[in-house]
Amino acid sequence: MSKWDSIENDAVLSATLIAQLGAGLELQPLSASQRAALKQRVLQSIASPLQSDSEVIRAGSGDWVFLIAGVSVKALRVDTQQRTHTSLWRLEPGAVLPEHDHYKEEECLVVAGSVDWSGATYVEGDYLLARPGFHHSEMRSTNGATLLLRGELTPRLEQAFVV
Repeated sequence: MSKWDSIENDAVLSATLIAQLGAGLELQPLSASQRAALKQRVLQSIASPLQSDSEVIRAGSGDWVFLIAGVSVKALRVDTQQRTHTSLWRLEPGAVLPEHDHYKEEECLVVAGSVDWSGATYVEGDYLLARPGFHHSEMRSTNGATLLLRGELTPRLEQAFVV
């Protein structure tokens, strides 16, 4: 006796009914960005042996996406409700982050390399905090750097992250 024998017949869909339901479905093509986002979610769920209330992103997973000349970003966490993100930024030697305003708090940790900003050089392990209302002058990386940023999800970042 299988586990299905104890379930009433009307509680189980027949193979014929399932086939009829499937035949009535129309497949909708996904855009390239939708396919990439779906692939990333599936691979993350397969790769993570942890419970659903935690998430692991392996160093080799995810995609680096071009943002501006010499700068690529990799989304780690995107919260569209709160309009925030946590991401890695890879600055090639000579890259410049243009001046900009902050409307939400932004945290920046130099993970590798160095950046020059406002007359000082910041190296691996240095932490910078920009509060809402702060006008950020340009930041340069002479030799290249990797930054961990947590801050506002701007429209440009949202487009890069394909949320």
